[in-house]
Amino acid sequence: MNGLGQARLVAKELRPSELLIRGAHVLDPRADLDEPHDILIRNGHVAELGAPGSLPGPDDGEVFDAAGKHLFPAFVDPHIHARTPGQEYKEDIESVTAAAAAGGYCAVIAMPSSILSG
Repeated sequence: MNGLGQARLVAKELRPSELLIRGAHVLDPRADLDEPHDILIRNGHVAELGAPGSLPGPDDGEVFDAAGKHLFPAFVDPHIHARTPGQEYKEDIESVTAAAAAGGYCAVIAMPSSILSG
């Protein structure tokens, strides 16, 4: 619940954690990256980037073997239709943002296209 007595939509309290992604092909044009790397994620942020096999595994975390997989910066979808209000039986804010997050999107922009009739 937030301070207004309303439930939060899609948010969980998570304990601090670490994830080591080994050997992913990293593609980030802004950082001029286009090759395999190990990536250490700490508390939801990239903490270290190194050559494959160069980063030690985390003491309290997970290791994911990403050989043969690609890693990209999160995507933004600037045009979605959330069907709220009026057509929540199709999808709502919670379902559309959960689906976006599962697909690698860090942000979506909902269009003001609600149809209240028919």
